[in-house]
Formats: sequence, C-alpha cells, structure tokens
Amino acid sequence: MKKTFLILALLPLLASSCSNSNSYEFTKLEEDDNYRTFYEIFPGTYYDSDGDGYGDLNGIIQKLDYIESLGFNGIWLTPIHNSPSYHGYDVNDYYSINPKLGTMDDYKNLVNECHKRDIKIILDLVINHTSTENEWFVKGIEAFKTGKKERYYDYYNFSLEETTVNTSYKNGVYYESGFGGGSMPDLNLDSENVKKEIESIIKYYLVDIGIDGFRLDAVPWYFKGNENKNIEFLSWLANVSKSYNRNAYLVAEAWESYPIISNYYVSGIDSFFAYDTDPLGVKLVSSIVTNNGNTYTSRMLNLIEQAGNYIPAPFITNHDNPRAANILQGRKTPEKLKFGQGIMQMMTGATFTYYGDEIGMIGANPPDENVRTAMFWGEEEGTCDNPAGATEDEHIYPSVKDQLNDNNSILNYYKKANYIRNKYEAIRKGKAEKIDAGDSSLQVIKKTNSGEIVYLIINFDLVDKLYDLSSLGLSDYEYESLLVDVNEQKIELNGDKIKLPSYGIVAIKNK
Repeated sequence: MKKTFLILALLPLLASSCSNSNSYEFTKLEEDDNYRTFYEIFPGTYYDSDGDGYGDLNGIIQKLDYIESLGFNGIWLTPIHNSPSYHGYDVNDYYSINPKLGTMDDYKNLVNECHKRDIKIILDLVINHTSTENEWFVKGIEAFKTGKKERYYDYYNFSLEETTVNTSYKNGVYYESGFGGGSMPDLNLDSENVKKEIESIIKYYLVDIGIDGFRLDAVPWYFKGNENKNIEFLSWLANVSKSYNRNAYLVAEAWESYPIISNYYVSGIDSFFAYDTDPLGVKLVSSIVTNNGNTYTSRMLNLIEQAGNYIPAPFITNHDNPRAANILQGRKTPEKLKFGQGIMQMMTGATFTYYGDEIGMIGANPPDENVRTAMFWGEEEGTCDNPAGATEDEHIYPSVKDQLNDNNSILNYYKKANYIRNKYEAIRKGKAEKIDAGDSSLQVIKKTNSGEIVYLIINFDLVDKLYDLSSLGLSDYEYESLLVDVNEQKIELNGDKIKLPSYGIVAIKNK
C-alpha cells in the first residue's frame, strides 16, 4: 500500500468513526433475498393505537417508519390469533385475529404497509398444539367418545384411559399435552385430516393475506423423541409452503443440541434458530467477558457449516429468554450490550433482534411476563400496560424518544450495526474464513459472497489493538467502523497499521 494513499485514507476513516450523523440510506434487498435483519414484536405490549392499554396491529403500522429507520427489513410477530391467553400460543381459531389486536383487515393493512417499505413479515405458526377452546378440540372429544370416525375424531392424541403420554383429562377423555399443563392439547400430526387443515392455513396466509413466511414453534415436540418423524413432517411443511410461495421464508424453533439441529436441516426448512441448547447470546457473552474472540469466530463458522445451503438464524434472545441487556451483562456495562449486538449482526444468515433490546430494556424470567413488558417509548401516548403476571419493570437506560437524539445511544449503535450489515452482502450471506492474527482477542474474518470480499477486524479486548492491513492485500479500499463509544473512540491509521479501540469493529473491502 502506498504511503500517499494512506494519508488520504486516514481522514475519512477518522471522520466515519466520529460522525454525528445517524441518518443512513439503507440498502434495499431483492424480493427473494431472505438473508434479512428481522425484528421480533410481541404485539400486545408494543404500541397501543386506541388507548385501551393493549398493543395492536394498527400500533405496529404507526411504528413501521421507526422500524424501517433502524434498518430492519423483516418482522416476526408472535401469535396474533384469538386465544384465551395473553401470549397467544394456544390458538382458538387460526383464521381469526385476537380482537384486542384488531381485525383481519388491520392485519392485511399491516402486511401491505410492510411491503411498501420492503419489509418482509412472518407469522408465528403454532401447530404442535391448540387451546382447549378450539372447535377442533371441543368437537374432537365428542367425536372420539362416540367412536364415530367423523370430522375431528383423530385431530388429537385421545384415549379413554390414562397412559404415560395421555395424562391430561377433560370430559371423559385423556389426551396428550406437552405444554400448558393440559391447556394446550397436542395435535395428532399423523392425521391426514389435520395436515389438510394445516395446508389450508398455510395457503390462506401466504396467498390470501400475502405474508412472507412463518416462524415454526416447538418443532422437536411435533413427534417428541422421534427425530426422523419430525424431519419427515418438516419436509412436508416446507414443500407445501414453497408450493404456494417459492420465496416463503421458514424459520424453526428447536431448543436442541448442535448435532440434532444439524440433522433437522435435511428437512429443507430455510433456517433453525442458532440454539445449541442455549440461545446464541450465551456463547457471545463468553467471548466478550473472556476477551477471547476465538469462541465467536468458531461459532460463526459452525453455524455456516451447519446450515449448508440454507440460512443460519443468529439471535441473542427472544420472548422466552432473559433480555439481551441481562444476557450480555449490559446492566452496568452498556458497551458489552452494544458489542454483543454488533458481533451478532456481523454473522452470516437472517438475524433476529427482540423489540426493546435496541434501547437496553431489562427483563429476566421466570415469570415470562417480565421479558414481555411494555415497550419504553418515553411518551404517554401509545404506551401499553404490562402483562398481568409481570413482577418487574425496570428501566436503567433512556427511552426511545431520548435515545433517538443521542448519538452515542444503544439505539443508534444498533442502527449503525444494521446499516453495515445490510450494506455488504458478504456480511449477510458470505462464507467465512478465519485469518490468524496471532491474538485471540483480535479476530480477522474474511467473508466472501459472489465475488465480494469483506474483511471483519474485531477487537474483543479492553485495550487498543494494532493490525497490519498489508497482509490482506488491500489497495484502494472502503470501510465502515462500529464503535461502542463514538464520543471517545476512533479508528486510527499509521502506515499499514490500523488501530482499533476496545470492542471496535471494522468492515473493510477493496473498492
């Protein structure tokens, strides 16, 4: 690299690191691109549009510009159907909308408004079980008791006597219920009648409503303990969905070990969340607190290998786990919360961020209601009530309103991380190769996709680190930097040496 070029390169690099502008022109993705940056919303506690204290679909519509401004180009909604519970994972009617959330017309409007902004929207598809109030279950019990093989007779795993599996009881019939202590009876997914119902539901939402895919709940429980049958059913599910929309995106929840999730990819499901029994965030914080980035890089490489020709799905946390600020030790050290999100967004795949984590909301379970509390907008208008079972609602970081105007806020760090991620296809889609920097706290990763090569240089240490760029063969390059403290930190160049501050991230490539 010529010295004359380096002198010219120094000024813009310093300027980008210290810029006070939080306005970015986010890259628009092709319609068939499912390597997206998703935002998970628990609708009932997100934004209330009608003043009843309950979040709703129209409230989400009102906040789409906010979501888009952060660089999220995908949304996952937890269940929105009519349900006896606040969380909605026990469905009464798959063709309904919980009246507290709105109407089906509101949902159609939400889908349309998302698509206007090039945001894909996926729905939580809960088919392992229903509620006991579902018509299928109510009529199924009566059909089973009469012994007539009429509709609903075989929709659930019924028996007239208690077994090791059928331990729940209602109206003279025993049934299987892996969740909810009997309030969520398991569907009989061997039933061709049930499969016809599921196909009808898939077609309705993909074709009639026009959504872009599904998050599949609790897939290891479809046929608990029978991995082969789970894979077979998931393969059927994938084929049905793709027959109605070849670009439909399917991401599945499997709280399983790495080898089991690896086997599940045979099914053709696009993504499985990056569990290895624990959420990915647990692995990320290990790298951060030990200042050892080898764990992070190895996990990235493993997830890419695990998915093969499919799409990894990294996430730090979701509605079932402690919030990111808790997992990443961000209660007192916001730099760890920021950095954890930054390195997650540098991973290949479709990433998922839980609402409220972009402002450092706090929450630990049990009870689960504590990690599903009202979004902290900082304005009375639109604020939701917390779920009835919540025991804590602590805010140690400012609201959305305050963080939007703070250049050094957690929110604006998330925005910059999303900007870098969306700008470079090689970051979102690339195969990865570790380049040995001779220091476990300094990670250099080469990411390649369709001819684009981006190098990530990441400092896991608490002190500045130097790296020699000449080893990468760069000449006339462009870069983006992500710093946990834009007021105090900067990237510096001296000859071929680049200096990264603590928890600094640089994405760099030849022009």
